[in-house]
Amino acid sequence: MRGIDLSQWNTVKDYEAIKAAGYDFAIIRSVGSSKGKRYHDKSFVGHYDGCVKAGLHVGAYAYFQPHLSGYNALDDALYFLDNFRAGMHFDMPIYLDCETWIRDKKNNTKYCVDFLETLEKRGFFAGLYGSDISTFHDLVYKEELKPYSWWVARYGKKPNYATENCHIWQKTSSGTVPGVIGRVDLNECYKNFPEIIERNHLNIRK
Repeated sequence: MRGIDLSQWNTVKDYEAIKAAGYDFAIIRSVGSSKGKRYHDKSFVGHYDGCVKAGLHVGAYAYFQPHLSGYNALDDALYFLDNFRAGMHFDMPIYLDCETWIRDKKNNTKYCVDFLETLEKRGFFAGLYGSDISTFHDLVYKEELKPYSWWVARYGKKPNYATENCHIWQKTSSGTVPGVIGRVDLNECYKNFPEIIERNHLNIRK
């Protein structure tokens, strides 16, 4: 499957044009963080509604800065989920974005595991996003994160380090897609997440 990811930094003028161009899914940022202050992405609901109406499979992601924020993984995970409206359904995973953190592999890994476990206990299919080397090699112990799906960024060529659970490859940040103004991230997915999530009745905000 081919897909894109979206945030408030992306302007979409025609969601149906994305679908018509052969794209299958969008992963939408729900939470961002700046200087340790977390916030709900102002375009999350609009992107979600537009993508669902156009027939795209939809996932979500959240970016936190745990080394700056003073919050913990449970607080952050619940803040992420609180931005989902009742009745929202995601047929792609929901991800924690782990990048530009300090190099503290032990505590970073614990934060990731605690965060993703919190999502899973609440009925969500959880995964980790990060760069092939600067996340999965430099920031976390990837062996402890094998229970989760990985969405791995490496531009120009496929990941060659974080390969074991790489189910989505983010291959460029400079894509052009009909219906989207300006550059957008492009992704390839190798796993049938919609079928898995539907079969197991996951990812529904109650």
